Amino acid sequence: MEAIMTFYFTFGHGHIGFPGYVRITAPDADKARETMVRYYGQKWCGQLDSLGEVHPLDRHLQDTLVWPE
Repeated sequence: MEAIMTFYFTFGHGHIGFPGYVRITAPDADKARETMVRYYGQKWCGQLDSLGEVHPLDRHLQDTLVWPE
């Protein structure tokens, strides 16, 4: 059984999701990134390992995704 981790993705200026973040639950960072790309393409700015790393102005939850969908 794979360990499940949580990752946080933020959007850049000009993206409809800015300011905000997406929380993804996945077994590893690569699978979380694949899930983000599947739903949002390449239009995101940063991948972070904890909510504490998300800038306070971006702490508005836009979406929650779980791998595999």
